Amino acid sequence: FLYSLPYNTGYFSTNASYPAHIKSLNTHINICQGEWSDGSPIINFYSKNKRGRVILDGECMLTIPCQSAVYDMSGDSLRVEGIDSLTFADAYIIPSSSHIAILTGGDIAPLDDAIIILDTSSMYHRLYDPHIEILPSCEIKGSATYDYTDPDGITYPMHFTDISTDASGHLVAAADTYMERDYELGAYFRFRGQSTLKGNVKGLG
Repeated sequence: FLYSLPYNTGYFSTNASYPAHIKSLNTHINICQGEWSDGSPIINFYSKNKRGRVILDGECMLTIPCQSAVYDMSGDSLRVEGIDSLTFADAYIIPSSSHIAILTGGDIAPLDDAIIILDTSSMYHRLYDPHIEILPSCEIKGSATYDYTDPDGITYPMHFTDISTDASGHLVAAADTYMERDYELGAYFRFRGQSTLKGNVKGLG
């Protein structure tokens, strides 16, 4: 559909029944309106009154609520904008810049500026400064930092080097804390070893 557009100025509409499809990105775009301009490889999608959706085809059919998107035909990439959060597995991922990029094949560009909230129900754990990749196989991998507060109210930043989805589809984070320092996990109790964050468990595992 999009590759058949001539290089002149025009407008078009999309909806849930007739979304725009970018085959090279394995992506459907359900945003109310779009426009393109003479001689430009850029196609703008936008919604004035309600939020739209970008849907990644494939194993997990990831849906990204958004306000607008910009498709660059010359670079074959889609910049999805106006994102409050996206839900992956049982977690919220909140891009600090409110946008993400979708590349050829439907890959999402690595996220280096986001907040991850484990478990959308309990929301016990919040991680920041991540470097994560969302894979077409509906898996996630990467690292992030978590602030652990001990019983005395002292906060220790812990770098979790292994963020992934477990066999049940939950997002978990693991850190080898002995590589960095001792951690006060309770009064008169110091810990070195591997720590695990699970979204539905309030403390460290």
